[in-house]
Amino acid sequence: MTSTISEQTTDPAANADVTGSSATDGIVAGSDIPNTNRATADTAAPSGAPATPGAPVPVRESGAFSITSFVLGIASVTMGWTLVAPIIGLVLGIMGRRSEPGHRALSLWGIILNAVMLTFTVLALVFGLIVLLAVLPFVAIDSVNFS
Repeated sequence: MTSTISEQTTDPAANADVTGSSATDGIVAGSDIPNTNRATADTAAPSGAPATPGAPVPVRESGAFSITSFVLGIASVTMGWTLVAPIIGLVLGIMGRRSEPGHRALSLWGIILNAVMLTFTVLALVFGLIVLLAVLPFVAIDSVNFS
């Protein structure tokens, strides 16, 4: 075969024959590159038709954990939800960060907002407990009758 460089294409599928239905179905003859231009039995069925049994089912990422964490974080900060909602939002944000790579920004903001609200809640409880313990002895002495 005496062909010049300008006659040859860089696409291996254009220079080689496609094999028939053999063990290498869908592979271009003479190379290891799969032929993606041809429909095979493993391709997904058209919409409305049932999927082929061996075809992979695409999983769509919903982002429910990340979105819920973000919404709970905003609601906790704006509405003053102090304990239960931030804990749930923090857990959902961590779960979303691990399982939903497409929604990492929302889960990060959910984690930050819920952690800030939990931090303020813990600081307020500690401060309240310190004030209560500091004031309690003086209140208890005044309420006792020594008559």
